[in-house]
Amino acid sequence: MRCRARLGALDGAKAAPETGKLPAYEPLTDLGGWFEARFECSSKTKRCPVPVIVTPYGRIVSPWSPEFARASASRVALTRTSTGRYVTLLVGGDPGAEGKLTLLVHDQAYSRSFTHSGVVTTAVESDVLW
Repeated sequence: MRCRARLGALDGAKAAPETGKLPAYEPLTDLGGWFEARFECSSKTKRCPVPVIVTPYGRIVSPWSPEFARASASRVALTRTSTGRYVTLLVGGDPGAEGKLTLLVHDQAYSRSFTHSGVVTTAVESDVLW
């Protein structure tokens, strides 16, 4: 909360200490990226994997290490661009967890259904040229 407030990403963040109430985090209102990976889980009883993107320069962008774009437990997006191969991984989750992985690259969507094996899985490799 403090980091996001310092960056001006939260409306009313300066008033939060006085009122004792923090605004709810809503990743859909964050800045969208040019490249976004999201996993929509359809499993009711199994824990689903989390999308992670490895950039051509080896940067790891995840819900735990996001850029200045939207991120949550099920989605991550990139704001910085470079030419090369982007690898989207699915990390964690229970074996047999099912869902749909969607990549948005320059507003073009690519989706595929997935049954997770329970290990780190390379879901998609994307070559991007600028």
